[in-house]
Amino acid sequence: MGQKSALNLDNNDMNRDAVTDAFVVQAEAAPVSREAAEETVGKRLLWAGDDPAREDLVDTPRRVANAYEEFFAGYHIDPAAFFAAHFRRNGRI
Repeated sequence: MGQKSALNLDNNDMNRDAVTDAFVVQAEAAPVSREAAEETVGKRLLWAGDDPAREDLVDTPRRVANAYEEFFAGYHIDPAAFFAAHFRRNGRI
């Protein structure tokens, strides 16, 4: 109780806005387009027995694609550059 971890992610001091283009590693073009990814989500909804055109699900493919972009955003960030900048900003180097 009351202990802080070395990286306190709870106070948003390292939020998505802190990640700048300087930290982004050159990524190869995605082998699957966003449109194809969203279409795949719709197919999975059909496979599960639901109707992707149903009012409550119509935005689901877009939301799932957005979620995956956020989940895997770190794959394109150079961790050494990111943490070096973070610790410099916070006086921990």
